Amino acid sequence: MIALVVIEGHAKLLILQKALKDAHLIERSDLKSTLELLKTTRVDLVILDAKIQEGHSLETAEKIRAAVFKETPILLITSNLKKSFYQAALRAGITDFINAPLDKNEIEQRIAVTFKNQDKPKKITQIAQRSTPRMKAQLPLTKHKFLNDQAMKEIAKARKSSTILSLLMIELDEFKKIPTSKSTAAVSHLHKVLQQNLRKNDLLIPQAPGQFILMLPRTSHRAADIIAETIRTEVLRTSFSLPLSVSIGLITLDKTTPISTPADDFNHLLEGVKRATDEAKKTGNKIVSSDAS
Repeated sequence: MIALVVIEGHAKLLILQKALKDAHLIERSDLKSTLELLKTTRVDLVILDAKIQEGHSLETAEKIRAAVFKETPILLITSNLKKSFYQAALRAGITDFINAPLDKNEIEQRIAVTFKNQDKPKKITQIAQRSTPRMKAQLPLTKHKFLNDQAMKEIAKARKSSTILSLLMIELDEFKKIPTSKSTAAVSHLHKVLQQNLRKNDLLIPQAPGQFILMLPRTSHRAADIIAETIRTEVLRTSFSLPLSVSIGLITLDKTTPISTPADDFNHLLEGVKRATDEAKKTGNKIVSSDAS
């Protein structure tokens, strides 16, 4: 892989060299020489420091995007977390972001996710992006991407600290049979129940209409099962205007699970919890644990 790094600062370069040790690294520190290089050299990855041409970093990104192939990932190093900047950067052609100050593990994770999404565009987010003909996806793609990235960060934290992490998939039973006029209310009710049961560090990720992923950091299989049972009974108890029930799949990632990248771990958990949920739905209103943990 040929990686072009457009960056200022020796310390940053050293961290990137360690993270990209298996790549052929080309370094540039200004836009002019970068564009000259891209006239004759095809690169597989661009990492751009927002500090380059401070105040005009997105103009720099636009010019680099115009000079490379459409599918070439461009990662932006930035500490600017404002939503407006994030959206403007995406419009300028940025593929993903690396937080500043730099961390070697995060750089490796972002690169791994970038190329996995490029090579297998439906593999990681196939559940998150699924929707039915009568309802649009509940969140914009960029929001899904943000939540999925947060999930992978939680997985990376769990691996680093050797702690347990569990995942629930909660799905309304027979959602397709719910009248269209009542489907929005049904989803809203389920979302309300889930929000009421969220703890501080839990992560709720809406999936297809009537389906949610709940990531539970530092939560054992047994504790996750208790949370799932609370949700299941709460939905039954409080759905007065429309008889509702849910099927729930459960999977746990712990230190016995073979070590992989956060992206692979996330995909593994999604596939396992989906199988468990499908099994729970065969009879309805059940909680099934995946045997793939």
